[in-house]
Amino acid sequence: MLEQPLPLQRIGKTFLLPESGFQDVVETEKSPSFFQELGEIRLKPARFCSRNIHFKSRNTRKDLRRSDPSAEQIHTALRQKRFQNSPRRWAFPKCHPRRVQEGLHELDITKKDDVERVITEFRPDFVIHAAAQRFPDKVDSDPDAARRLNVDATGYVVDAAAKVGAPVLYISTDYVFDGKGETAYTVHDKPNPINLYGQTKLEGEVVTLKCPENSVLRIPVLYGPVLDLKESAVTCLLQPLLMTTKVAYVSHLERRCPSHVDDVALVCLQLANARKDKTVSGIFQWCGEEKMTKYQMVLKMAEVFSIPHSHVKPEMKLGASATRPLDPQLDCSRLKQLGFGQHTPFAKGIYDVLCSWVSLNIHVVPDIRPYTVPTNKP
Repeated sequence: MLEQPLPLQRIGKTFLLPESGFQDVVETEKSPSFFQELGEIRLKPARFCSRNIHFKSRNTRKDLRRSDPSAEQIHTALRQKRFQNSPRRWAFPKCHPRRVQEGLHELDITKKDDVERVITEFRPDFVIHAAAQRFPDKVDSDPDAARRLNVDATGYVVDAAAKVGAPVLYISTDYVFDGKGETAYTVHDKPNPINLYGQTKLEGEVVTLKCPENSVLRIPVLYGPVLDLKESAVTCLLQPLLMTTKVAYVSHLERRCPSHVDDVALVCLQLANARKDKTVSGIFQWCGEEKMTKYQMVLKMAEVFSIPHSHVKPEMKLGASATRPLDPQLDCSRLKQLGFGQHTPFAKGIYDVLCSWVSLNIHVVPDIRPYTVPTNKP
């Protein structure tokens, strides 16, 4: 244990870039334990002996003001559930603009010189790059800003990491596929994105893989602990379910394989720990094992929490927003052959994530009656 802090450039680290725009970084004496309230990280002062560093984004740009909830959830799971139990040492920042505290450093990853300067100074061992504008509608409304973040900034991170010999794990999406296939998409299938978001993420993959030691991890829609139900395309479905006096139509067309952020975090950890194995590179894919439409997810939530759902109706028409693939299920066999990954059953995962929201739903949306969460955990 060092009595005085080492300069950051003298400590081996790993970076995590989990949101849109600006990034914050902090180091701690040791990995924090899991706190029940999301974001409750008690950082120890000034006596550092960190092995790794994660990045956190804080976005103040108008065109990218909202952070990427999926990447935010990955980051939270990494720090809380997975990396704390690793034999390696990890350091974690606050994980959301609303939870920023003193002791963090900012980096705008859309500025090439700043990215190169910071990565050269910190000299990371490994970079997990999950920063993205991942809302398809927002990508369509400002494609130039989205391309700067999803493609150009990825190039800056990859180039800077290569100069210090740090492999990059780039978090991508199942939206690189058109969703028209009859079977799950393998890592060998040719991507064919049908919206601009998927196209920019695919271009980010190409940029990442120009360095043979780098990796891409494609993932589906995620769910996990949230501060706002709207942070996830899965958790947001609880709100119409709780509003039992209002008829709601929920899509029963697009099929998804939702994955718990803990499962994705475990895969990230396993890939990071295997980075010295030159065969563990290239494209990897992970998704949940249960395929559901959003309407079926709502029904599962209703079953888990014993909430009436007759007011929720299946919507069989496509919306007017950006086109989404109908069934982009990912084949996970490459990771499974390595013995990597785990699957959290949706019923169990959604109970853990939403039980407090259901118990306190009077604070979630107005004019709804409270429900009692079932005591029998799935």
